[in-house]
Amino acid sequence: METKEKVTHTPGPWKIEGYSIQGEKGEYIASVSPDDGNCPALINARLIAACPKMYDFVELRAKEGDENAQKILRDMRP
Repeated sequence: METKEKVTHTPGPWKIEGYSIQGEKGEYIASVSPDDGNCPALINARLIAACPKMYDFVELRAKEGDENAQKILRDMRP
């Protein structure tokens, strides 16, 4: 798969600290609002923290020729 621009992000693993998601060296990634009964914060935090692993998986699938994965990566380009 050929890409013109490489998508970059803070390297994983990302971890959850309270309501914040941090990089391996403690860099701020994101935060979630405390639960309000409608939006489970911990589940959202886990999803965000899993992003580097999910990205690696999609990138591998794209290199293997998966057209859906290739489209996901194209859609992520700036």
